[in-house]
Amino acid sequence: MIDGEQQAGGVWDMPGVGRYRRVAADRLTLVEIHGDVMQPDALGIALMDKHDWISLLGAFIGWTVDAEVEVIKAIEDAQSAGEPSLEDIGKVVVCPTCSLIYTLHGPHAGERLFVDEEGTCLNRDCDDVLPEPFRGVLCVVDDRAAIAKMEAEEMIRIAIDEDEYPVPEGFPEPAFPLVDDESQDEASEE
Repeated sequence: MIDGEQQAGGVWDMPGVGRYRRVAADRLTLVEIHGDVMQPDALGIALMDKHDWISLLGAFIGWTVDAEVEVIKAIEDAQSAGEPSLEDIGKVVVCPTCSLIYTLHGPHAGERLFVDEEGTCLNRDCDDVLPEPFRGVLCVVDDRAAIAKMEAEEMIRIAIDEDEYPVPEGFPEPAFPLVDDESQDEASEE
C-alpha cells in the first residue's frame, strides 16, 4: 500500500495485479496493470481473475472496483524473474560433493535462494555445478544432509586421531596434519 490510501487519489499496489486508485470514498479503479494479462502465474491464475477476485471482495464491503487502465507494465516472464518452469517444479537434486539438497518450488514455498546462471553450488567450499533446471532460478535449499555429513566426517576424524577407527577408503585427507602421541612425546624429549 502507498501513502494517501485513505483519501480520494490514494493508491494501492496489489502484487501480481497492478495499481488501484481510490477515486471515491467507496470506489477503487485499476489504473495500471503490472504483469502479463495473457499468461497465468505459477498457480495458473490469470491477472484479470485476480482483479475479479479483488472486485468481489470490494463488493462484499460495499465498494465498487472497476478498471480504467492507463498504463500496462509488462513484467519480465517468470523464468527471467528466477521462477522455475512449471514443468520443473518438484524436481530435486543433491550436490554429490557437499550434500546440499535443492528443490524447485513455486512462489509460495517460503524462503528460496537464487542459484546463479552457471549453476554454482551455494556452498562456498564446493565447486560442483548443478544441472540445467536448477540454474538461474530460486530453489529451496535444505542443508540438513550437508550438516549431518560434516558432523559424521568430524566424528570419523576424531576416531581416527584417537586410533579407534580405521581410515575409510576414499576418506578425504584432513586439511591439517594429524599428530600422534608417540611423535609428540619424542618431540618433547628433545
